[in-house]
Amino acid sequence: MENSEEFNKLDLSQVDPNHHTASLLFNYISQKTIDSLLYLIEVYEDYFKVELNEIKEKLRHSLKEKVNPKLFFFHHALKSAIESQDPNSATAVIKHFESYSIIDFSVDTSKRISFINLDDEEWVLECAKISAEIDTSKWPHNETEKVFLDEIRKITEDVLLMLDKHHRELYNEILVYVNTVVLSCDERLMGPLGYPLLGGTSVSYHGALFMQIPSDYIFFKELILEHLAHEAAHIHINSILATDPLVLNDISELYTSSVRKDPRPIIGIYHTMFVLCRVLMAFDACRVDLNDEYISKQYADVQDQFNRAFLTCEKNAKLTTLGLSILENCRAYFR
Repeated sequence: MENSEEFNKLDLSQVDPNHHTASLLFNYISQKTIDSLLYLIEVYEDYFKVELNEIKEKLRHSLKEKVNPKLFFFHHALKSAIESQDPNSATAVIKHFESYSIIDFSVDTSKRISFINLDDEEWVLECAKISAEIDTSKWPHNETEKVFLDEIRKITEDVLLMLDKHHRELYNEILVYVNTVVLSCDERLMGPLGYPLLGGTSVSYHGALFMQIPSDYIFFKELILEHLAHEAAHIHINSILATDPLVLNDISELYTSSVRKDPRPIIGIYHTMFVLCRVLMAFDACRVDLNDEYISKQYADVQDQFNRAFLTCEKNAKLTTLGLSILENCRAYFR
């Protein structure tokens, strides 16, 4: 990996955002994903006795650019097909991959963030199916929704400008991690328990953020700020997890979550602790430009959720050295 010496010197325990650290982490994840894709393609070549030199060259060229979530999704899809020993699905992924040009896997650096509607591209639909088990046939899509989502785009841009003014390092880190925002409204994205999924990220589409905004909501600016800070923090922790497990508890150990109805493995609660710490940070920084009545109540709710997640982790989590350092640095937000 380029800059490996610099990467090894990173202090990943810091809770405060650092766009330089984020950039090196994102590049590290991209390198690992492309290396894994190259290996999976070689497995496919060996099985079918074919050569896919054009695809492999496309991947190697992708390392010269900042890759977008589409490439991470293709990695997830091909890995799943090969691990499940499904040659037909693997072939479908390869053929789909072949249909894209090199530029399709690169981030458009002329934009802060690219916005797409939920059903603009097939890969987005596939990501949505992975992230939340939903019936895509029930999604309405009309001109009213399009106008609403255009307005959400504008508000999101305004929120980014607000962050740039009040907390430039958090703003810069978000731009490193989030290069695509997938928008939907109302109840088109539903979580596994049947309640609205207001935001979502996954290692399966690293760099993309799914954001569902209820069309009858009032405090759009405040909600979008919370989404951006929350989901970008998930991407940060997912990136660190590629270098260190952080939490050593068995996945079968379940604990009460402060933000979910269902009991969660401790790694999920550790995620919660960290991302809510970042939300509090964003609220603190931008409070002067937010609705005071809304933010006072929401801040208190987030603070309570963070406190409970922190105490659960402190009491029950078996942590690596880095995992413990991150928890200790989150302690400053325990009030």
